[in-house]
Amino acid sequence: MFYLLLVLMPIVRPYDITDPRFCWITPQPFACQRCLQDGQQFVQILEFESDGRPIRSYACRAWERPYLR
Repeated sequence: MFYLLLVLMPIVRPYDITDPRFCWITPQPFACQRCLQDGQQFVQILEFESDGRPIRSYACRAWERPYLR
């Protein structure tokens, strides 16, 4: 049961792109460029249906750099 809960939680996968010229390799290059121009990171969010099918969406989020304090 614990495994099932882990699978159904959303997974955020960031793209390690800092130069908008390389956004063409992402599924949504214009959204990627907009994120980077706003100083944010472009990420893919994987959510799962109750039967385990993945739903992919894309968003901007603040950069997370825990090693820079």
